Parts: sequence; structure tokens; C-alpha cells
Amino acid sequence: MHRAYLASLVFLVGCSNTAPHADLPMWPDPSEVERILASVSDQTSGQPDLPEFEVPPEFVPAVVRVLSPPEYHEPPPAKHTQSVGRLRVICRDGRELVVGLVFYGKEPVLFTVNGVPCIRGGPYNETKPGSDMYLPEVYAVEGLLRHLHAGERVKALECVQRLDKSAGRAVRGAE
Repeated sequence: MHRAYLASLVFLVGCSNTAPHADLPMWPDPSEVERILASVSDQTSGQPDLPEFEVPPEFVPAVVRVLSPPEYHEPPPAKHTQSVGRLRVICRDGRELVVGLVFYGKEPVLFTVNGVPCIRGGPYNETKPGSDMYLPEVYAVEGLLRHLHAGERVKALECVQRLDKSAGRAVRGAE
């Protein structure tokens, strides 16, 4: 009886990364987010770390969107990854999600949500022809955060548009 139950559960849920993971916190809709606090700690760019700052409210939906939909993802070996930054997503209902941004290579954004390893689900499209046709998305998120910290809204919007294109979304603005 126990085996039949497990077999039917595997059949119903599936075995891929896209199945819901028991420990993955519910990802908020942008309308549920009160604010996002961000910090950047990437050493590969040669730029200084950025202390925690508030993401401008008009960019909150875009930041939530570029990490959506989060899907559980087996973490790569820690010796091959690098922490890029951190977000604190504070929801209107009092929940707080701590998001760690991680670099591993050219791929959709890798991150953790309250310690659970995730990847941005959905398509991963080439953004331009040639050898650099795929975007290392976490570095685009880092660029977005750096531009927001510096008050460079036009450059931040360009980062959002690159991330939307990489994710196969219609290119749009911060909202």
C-alpha cells in the first residue's frame, strides 16, 4: 500500500525541478510587496560593496518579476559559486523573504529564498547573436541594483529590459 501511494504521488507531482518544493516560501505578487531592501557584495566586478538601501517603489514590481517564477534548484558546489548580493523583500502582511543572489555562470538568476536554492524559472533566451548571446542574469540584477543605488533610473530600466528579454517576456518598463 505504501509503495502504491508513493508511486501515485510521484506520478502526480513529477520528478522535475518545476514541482513545488516543500520548503520554498510562497513568492509574493508585486502588489503584496511593501518594500525591498538591497545590498551588493560582488567582488568580481571590482566595484565597491553597496550597503543596504531601499529599492525605489516604482522598481519593486520589476525586481519581483526578474526573479519570477522561483523554482527549486539543486545548489551547485559552493566552491564554484559567489555571493553577489542580498534582497530583503518585505511584504504587506508582515512576511520577510531573504533572497541571496548567487553567481555560477551564464544562466537564469540563481538565488536562495530564506535559504532554499532557486533558479528563475521559465525560458532562458539568447539576447544577441554571437558568442555572448546568453545573459549571465545575476550580473544584470547586480547592475540593476547598482544603477538604482546611484539614482541612474534610465540605466536601471535598460537592465530590466535585458532581463525581460532573456526571460522571453515582452520588454517593458519598471512597472
